This record gives sequence, C-alpha cells and structure tokens, in this order.
Amino acid sequence: DLSRTVKFVWLRRKFKVSKPQAESLAVLRWNHITLGAAAFINGTKVGWNEPTGPYQVIVPKGMLKPGENEIVLKVCGAAGVRKAKSGYFMFGSGFATCHKRGMPGVTDDVWIDFARDVYVKWALAMPDLAHSKVRIRVTPTGLERINGLRIVAAVRPWPTGEVVGTGETKARSVPAADPLGGEHFFVDVPMPGFKPWTYEDRNLYLAEVKVLRNDQVLDTVTFRFGMREIKVVGGNYKLNGKNLWLRGSNLVFEWNWGDVVKGKEKTYLVTEAREMSMNSFRTHTQPPPRLWADICDEHGTMILAELPVLYNYRDYKYTPEEYKIFHRNSLTDAAGWIARLWNHPSVVMWVLSNESRNDNRWERGPYQN
Repeated sequence: DLSRTVKFVWLRRKFKVSKPQAESLAVLRWNHITLGAAAFINGTKVGWNEPTGPYQVIVPKGMLKPGENEIVLKVCGAAGVRKAKSGYFMFGSGFATCHKRGMPGVTDDVWIDFARDVYVKWALAMPDLAHSKVRIRVTPTGLERINGLRIVAAVRPWPTGEVVGTGETKARSVPAADPLGGEHFFVDVPMPGFKPWTYEDRNLYLAEVKVLRNDQVLDTVTFRFGMREIKVVGGNYKLNGKNLWLRGSNLVFEWNWGDVVKGKEKTYLVTEAREMSMNSFRTHTQPPPRLWADICDEHGTMILAELPVLYNYRDYKYTPEEYKIFHRNSLTDAAGWIARLWNHPSVVMWVLSNESRNDNRWERGPYQN
C-alpha cells in the first residue's frame, strides 16, 4: 500500500557556507532520486527535476548566506508524481513506471559545487586513438554571457605521473537554463605514446580542465578517462579495432540491496565474474552508481548501462501531448546519466529502453540521436 499511496517525503539537512562561497556561483547537483524531487534552500524553491537521474541547477544569487544554511528536498512518492490519464508516470523510472508504484528515496550524492561566475556544465573526453590525442568537449555556462575566456586542459597518467599533454582553446560562457542546452568548445590534447584501455589492461588517465578569464581561474574540473574506442564493424563489436566478445550477466540494481553487496563490490563485479568467465554486465533499467563504474574502470569489467525507460511490452496509452512530456523527460534524464558516466571507459554501451513496442520510431530517431 505504501508503494502506491505515499505522495512525498521531506528531507532536511543543515550545512555551513563560508563568506567566499556565499558570494560565489553555486550549483546544486544530485545523482539519483528515485521518483524526482523539488529542492528548497533557506525556504525558497531553487530547482525541480521530474525524472530520476542526475540533475544540476544554478542557485540564484543571494540565496546562500555565510554560516548555517538549510536544504530541504521534497521527494515524490508514487502518489505524488505527475501521471498520464492512463495512470502511468510521465517519466521513465524502471519498474516504478511500469507498475505505477515505487518508494521515494535518495540513493546517491547530493552536493553543491562553487565557481567564479562560470562553471563547467559538462566535460566529456572523446579519445582519438588514430591521431594519438583526446578531444575534450567542454560546456561552460553561468548566469550571464561572458566573453574572452580560455579553456586549458592537461592530462597525466592515473594515479600518478607527469603531464603527457596539454591543450587550450578560446571560449565564452552563455547562459543555458535548458538542461539539454549549452555551447560546446573543444580542446585537443596530444597524447604521444598513450596506453589504451582494455578490459585486460586498464590504463587510466586524469584530465584537469580549467576555465580562465585572463589569468583568473573561474572553475576547475578533474576526471578520469581511458583511451579506448568502441565500434561495430561488419556485425562485430570492436574494442580499439579488435573483435570484442561480451560475455556477461544482469545487474538488477544490486547497489540498492543494502548490506548484501555493500563493501563487497569488487568481489561481486570482478572476482566472481572472472570465475564465471564473464567480462561484462548489463544493468537493468538503471545506470550504475559512480562507485561501481570506478571499480569496473580499474579492474576491466565492462558495463552496458540501461536507462530507466521500461515498458515490459505494456502500452502506456499516452496521448500525443503526454508523449511530448514523456519524451522530454526521457531526453533530459538520458543527458544527465550519460554526461555523468561518459568518462568511465568501462561503460561501453547505452541501452535506451527495455521491451518497448509502441514508440520505436521516436526511439530510433530523436532518442537515439
């Protein structure tokens, strides 16, 4: 009964902010909230995300104060989400959408990033093995348009090592309230003598990307990535040009199974998988959390990450107007998940939906694109 009748729950937390932080550009982010949430800081609503996945929003200026602050999340239950006339949810949430039920929950990190006037919305590594370089797509944004910026990137081996390549480009920051929006800039970083990532040789690199105005650093992001390319040629999967055989099993969001797997992730994802001659897992209706992707990056278990759009061959009976809302939510959710997990070389494929039969034209077109 609770999984059908709970409208929402309130979550409250106090946190402290320094004076420089209170004067900075602040970005509220979270990774996974099961049925979406609205966020309030010091009593004022600052953001709302209807889908389940990663979300980010700029906190309005003056909202944070030096000293103690309070964040409140209004987290939806199955009775509180927006529904179609047929009763189905207006966003993909795995089994919850399919069965019209689900419990509210925050299952991953919620945090605030600080920057000076400009922050990096996305920084995505695109390895180019043929030319021994990585192209980094950077999307800076903020509350106002700022010209005359520079983006500087440096790459070094992980966990330790000297810089192997640097790159730089001119840029600007353009406000983009649309979660799918933003202007992209590209930085090419040469990587002579790079070592490719495979599930047998897990060579990882650390990228540091800075946005500067004159010589002042406005924002910095660091992330790991691997030099690898996945393609399909002649009906065969190719990893760095060589045939790739994916042998694996299913993960049905075991990361939410409490203490069954907690603290034993490496044993589960790597040791036991290898004992069964497996090199991959497909995740069912939820992409993996960062911890699990990190372990897979470091030990070579590959992930086919499925997005939360699940049908089980049902017809949700959406009207044309409801389909527009569902499609928009699906695109927003996919962008959030993919941008958050893009730089993990272990994530080798994205699975758009599970057992759908009524929306294939849209899935094969705008959604896949």
